[in-house]
Amino acid sequence: MSDDMRDRGDDEFNKESLRDVRPILKVIEGNIVQKTEDLMKDYGGAPRAWSRLEDFSQFEDVDPVESAMWFEQLSPTLPRAVLRMRKLKGGALTVIRDVSSSMTGTRAQWSSMLILGLVRMARRRKMKLGYIEFNHQSTKYSKNKHFFNRSYNKIGDIASKCLCSGFTNYQLPLLDAIREFKAVNDKVKHIVFITDGRPTEGDREISREIELASNDNIFVHSIYIGKKESPEILRTLSKKTDGTHFQVGPDDFGRLKLKTLK
Repeated sequence: MSDDMRDRGDDEFNKESLRDVRPILKVIEGNIVQKTEDLMKDYGGAPRAWSRLEDFSQFEDVDPVESAMWFEQLSPTLPRAVLRMRKLKGGALTVIRDVSSSMTGTRAQWSSMLILGLVRMARRRKMKLGYIEFNHQSTKYSKNKHFFNRSYNKIGDIASKCLCSGFTNYQLPLLDAIREFKAVNDKVKHIVFITDGRPTEGDREISREIELASNDNIFVHSIYIGKKESPEILRTLSKKTDGTHFQVGPDDFGRLKLKTLK
């Protein structure tokens, strides 16, 4: 059975732990739904309104009364026709995960649970999915040399078995993701960026990456895990790309919980 047909993660899902990441999953999916379900013109779509006819290829959709009047008195202004539209579905999602040395233990487990939830969401919405792990380097995972794919189980398995080491470089994984989005030319593009640290290598301001993502309409949702205030650069990254920023920190029992949402 193919990866697309089976969901090996169903039996392994810890529903109690999933409850801790659900608020974030709900907000991210809501943001994606808002972007993907915008109506777009499609000659094969359902009739939803009236608009001025653009050419004669769709003349069968012209309002009969306006058609008769137009033929009686020809005019450069074409008659109205049914405006057919459909909802834009699918899109592409990249998960970028920090695997530097500080992302061990509870933080790694929580991140894996969140990513499994994102994988399930991508499967449900039939989105293409890409996965990157980073520390001071950036590691892209592909299937048959395709970064974006629908091998949901494979990505879920990789995310469940990560090893943490090294330092933190925001720049490299963001550049990798932006380049991959350019290659597929998708209309709906989202990044979920998970980290517990401030950048210690590369361009710590990531100004070029923020500009590229913004210009390419890539929405970046950043998630910071830690007790201290999240880095300003993460909030800037999400704000300037119309994404959402979250901070997750330990509660009184040491469990990671959503603290802020912006």
